[in-house]
Amino acid sequence: MSKHIYGYQDGFKCAFEKRSNTEELKPCPFCGGEAEVFSQYNSIHECIVGYVRCTNCRITLQSNLTVNMLPVVEDISRIATNAHREVKKDAAKKWNKRIYE
Repeated sequence: MSKHIYGYQDGFKCAFEKRSNTEELKPCPFCGGEAEVFSQYNSIHECIVGYVRCTNCRITLQSNLTVNMLPVVEDISRIATNAHREVKKDAAKKWNKRIYE
């Protein structure tokens, strides 16, 4: 089961989630440290972005996928929850890709 920790990064509220029930994150390719995945709502650009960050050296990778939330008016909670899930999934997939495999 996932554990969410809410906090702020760069002035934006974000949800940190250690992935335990879905795709596991590989260790950091630079230092071998444990990684964490989180998503962040950017209120300036009205979008949600996913990230993976090493808990040791703090290197951070941003998802290729961003979800624009500006035109959404109905059922915002369900759509936002799905958007956060998808951008974190995309970030994890990108983090786990290694050129030598």
